[in-house]
Amino acid sequence: MFKSRVARITLVIVIGTFGAGFFLVRPCTSGGAMGAAYRTCQCRGIEWLISDRSAADGPRRSACLGWVTGRTCYQSRAGPEVPCSEQ
Repeated sequence: MFKSRVARITLVIVIGTFGAGFFLVRPCTSGGAMGAAYRTCQCRGIEWLISDRSAADGPRRSACLGWVTGRTCYQSRAGPEVPCSEQ
């Protein structure tokens, strides 16, 4: 009986961790390579850098652990602001 209780508690912790990650981790900064739109966000939580490459290698990417409160899209990294299309 003790082993099954420990197994249930472990299962609840694992499912809770994956569930929180599924609902709270969102892509934040992405795009900007090969003429694609560059998208940034305002993260209410922790934003961490996934990759930061040069324009020749690929785009900058970051993720937000928390809530994304707003997004801003640009035609290019230094270009004018454009409307964001939800993807």
